[in-house]
Amino acid sequence: MKKILSPLLLIITVIYSCQSPNPHILRTDTTHITDTAATTRPGGGPHYSSPQLLAYDQWLTTLDTQKVGNSLLAMQRFQQLFAKQSAAICDTAFYLFNIFHTRQADFLSTNPNTNDSLTLAHNGIRTYEEEGLPQLAKDWAFLDRYFSPYVSAEMKEFLSQESKEDKEGFQDDAALTIAPEHLVDRAVWWEQFAHKHPAFLYTQDARDQHAFYLRILLTGMDNTPIQSEGKLTEYYKNAYTFAQKSYGQTETNAVLAPYFTALKTGDTATVSRIQEKYAPPHP
Repeated sequence: MKKILSPLLLIITVIYSCQSPNPHILRTDTTHITDTAATTRPGGGPHYSSPQLLAYDQWLTTLDTQKVGNSLLAMQRFQQLFAKQSAAICDTAFYLFNIFHTRQADFLSTNPNTNDSLTLAHNGIRTYEEEGLPQLAKDWAFLDRYFSPYVSAEMKEFLSQESKEDKEGFQDDAALTIAPEHLVDRAVWWEQFAHKHPAFLYTQDARDQHAFYLRILLTGMDNTPIQSEGKLTEYYKNAYTFAQKSYGQTETNAVLAPYFTALKTGDTATVSRIQEKYAPPHP
């Protein structure tokens, strides 16, 4: 049966009608490194107190992101330089590695070649299928296992969550594949992680991740819409209800609760106001 959207939700759902969103949002620059291992130069960019970090950062810039085996080389160099360093220095070193690895994963995701899956796996790249086609992506479980022995408790927590979400999946063919409760869990987890670690290397990324999941909760996806035939779908009804019961005091619920009420009562003004603030159209 063809899905019919009410005018209230038409502007909301069009945002993701042609996109297959990636829930892992990571910055790939060094301009905001401000932890105990580095200070920021007036002109921008990090000034490292650790000579190993400076050497690693400079060495990484010489590697070709299009050559898969270079990620393994970067991990081996990480072990050589940082096996006996402090957790703070290892956090920054992982951050530098992850910039390189993210850029490589982004390149490979648009130029997938899955013929040598073993080499890919050894370099922290996993294979999967989407819409029946082979795809490549970062293997967060691999990165978690490899780097957790060296990094801080905060970074372990970050890696563990990324690995968990990667294993659970998120969407396929513009349809959500996780339970509505898990979608809410993720939004709240990133919200609370950012509050708990306000000066962490990935704090802004955590805020971005929270905003991403909140946007999905407010806009839906093409094949998991907010409304069907003019009625609120069970998926989001369950999500909003779960948020109220389990996370009543969170910022996430503070957004979803009035949104839920507005959808049920047809309060278009409130729906538009919340949408404009938390899920504006992409520029």
